[in-house]
Amino acid sequence: MSAEVGQRRRGLRVALITLAAVLLAGALAFVGWIAWIVIVVGPFGDPDDYGYHRIDEQAAVEAMDYREVAIPDGFQFEQMTALIQFSGADSYWGRYRAPGTFEQAAAAVAAANPAFPALRSTTCDDDVVARGFTRESVNDGYNGPVLECAADTRLAVTTAWAGSPGGSLDNWVGTPADAETLLVVGAGNRVELWVLSQGH
Repeated sequence: MSAEVGQRRRGLRVALITLAAVLLAGALAFVGWIAWIVIVVGPFGDPDDYGYHRIDEQAAVEAMDYREVAIPDGFQFEQMTALIQFSGADSYWGRYRAPGTFEQAAAAVAAANPAFPALRSTTCDDDVVARGFTRESVNDGYNGPVLECAADTRLAVTTAWAGSPGGSLDNWVGTPADAETLLVVGAGNRVELWVLSQGH
């Protein structure tokens, strides 16, 4: 009788150990599946997150800090749109209301961004302006600011690889990948800073 009880106990132990092993294997498989989703699938996000999206002031501050573009004190955030990429760097188009005169705004932008070349006077036909800030320069789905020039519009522009120096921009047309363009716009009594931070 005791041999039979011992054998039953051993059989019960084997069954419990087998059950525990199966449960452990199932738990590990579940944890592995969750980890795979977080590590492999998670970084790609929701496809709806890609494309053009308006961003708020805090997100704009973070984007400009990351791209090493300084917005001068006293300039008021108005609007920014991000082009969220599947891979690579995102692009940003923004507009800020500047205090004071056109000359004061241009001087403040230059002082806040010493890594940029000197601002130069330009027109709306300039390649950098026409290819970065006008309705013709953006793709379908763009919901950001668009520059509309009038007869009295004054412009001063500078372009640089602020966060990652890449050499001369003299031979480029428009704003190249990973570069930033700062455009001071004066029209009537209104002065603005427009920013294009080009991704890739």
